[in-house]
Amino acid sequence: AAHKAFAADRAALDLSFAPGAAQLDLRWAPHDVEAESQRMDGYERALVRTVTEARKARPTDTEHAYRITYCAYSLRNPPLVDELVLAHKAGVVVRDLIEDAKLNNAPEYAYNFADEVLSAGGFQIYPDVFNMPAEARTNGSSYMAGVPMKGRGHMHMKTRVFEWFDGREQQRRVLTGSMNPGDNAANNDESFMELLDDRVRDAYHTYVEALLRGDRSHYEHRNADFAGDTATAAAHVIPMLISDGGGGEPAAAKIF
Repeated sequence: AAHKAFAADRAALDLSFAPGAAQLDLRWAPHDVEAESQRMDGYERALVRTVTEARKARPTDTEHAYRITYCAYSLRNPPLVDELVLAHKAGVVVRDLIEDAKLNNAPEYAYNFADEVLSAGGFQIYPDVFNMPAEARTNGSSYMAGVPMKGRGHMHMKTRVFEWFDGREQQRRVLTGSMNPGDNAANNDESFMELLDDRVRDAYHTYVEALLRGDRSHYEHRNADFAGDTATAAAHVIPMLISDGGGGEPAAAKIF
């Protein structure tokens, strides 16, 4: 359901895809906090538990996917990390992609504890997703892998994919937005959305799965020099501007 404070913006977002069809479940931190279950971090952990419980209910099911995939700049929410360990122990395949610098034990990244907790919980840790053992990608194990970037860029994705069978059909939920899965992120001014449009959801899923396969091709165009080649650049860019509808400065004013 649309959140009342931003109902007008929600309608505008719907119209940008298909009139009358909800394409995003859009939430704004720290405003949409009527109940813990509606907080960004609470909703996220609830989805982890949904996949975990579905797997527990069908422990021998080999026909359907029970997977949780994270592709995020950092992962530093203690309750969430604990939930991922419990999911793994229940038989869910948990795959976590993170910026590789977070795994190098540098002093400036001392706050990143997730790899230690996940490792202790039975996850494999790989410094470079592009150089993982081939069998680790397909043997159904849970792991955390670093994603290196060329030059000075960051792996700054904030995408989560949840997959499970609910007894009737295979389910997939894709969450994204500006919010890292961090311990204090829900207290920031952040956007957080569940993608409901199949085309957009599949595009995110395809992108993440390419990374998990160690496919560099989508990174090659990200790091290429598009100067003067506007057609190529436009083919790889999806512009999105979101204003909060509260009477503040519109998003476009921050860019143009």
